[in-house]
Amino acid sequence: MSIDHNYAAHNYAAHNYAAHRNIRAVESGFTLIELVVAIVVLNIAVLGVYSASSEISRRSADPLLRTQALAIAQSTIAEIQAKKFSPLADCPPVRKPGGRTHFSHICHYIPWTDTVVRDQFGSTLKQFNQYSLEVSITPTDNLGPPGSQVPSDAALRITVSVDHGANPTTGALARLSVYRVLD
Repeated sequence: MSIDHNYAAHNYAAHNYAAHRNIRAVESGFTLIELVVAIVVLNIAVLGVYSASSEISRRSADPLLRTQALAIAQSTIAEIQAKKFSPLADCPPVRKPGGRTHFSHICHYIPWTDTVVRDQFGSTLKQFNQYSLEVSITPTDNLGPPGSQVPSDAALRITVSVDHGANPTTGALARLSVYRVLD
């Protein structure tokens, strides 16, 4: 009988183990707390990715705005440098009213600001209607090496600043400065 008793005890233990293993297999999965923690972590990760992609897409227009602003500034400087230059005290009046079309000397651009970009004939450039333009022309001192400096009334610093209405930063998107010396 003791053999049967051992067999029965062994059989019961094996059956109990198998039943216990089946119950564990059925109970496997996540608890409610684990699910909540997983959802919170997933939401934080998704929010981080969304924020980063939002910032990247917002900034992707910046290089285009800067490139266009730089082109406007370069074009304006080229236009100004092509005009006649005489000392500021000898600046002739503008021949006719009506804007830059009648500017013949550099001094006619002092001071000059425009809330929209226009071509040299005064026509508004619709693709650049959110850009603004400011020109500053000032006499310069101490231009050139010591001993052969250009007199201040014979040298001008021309600065063109271009900004855009959608520019999130303070200051101009593009600012170019050049010097012009009396011929």
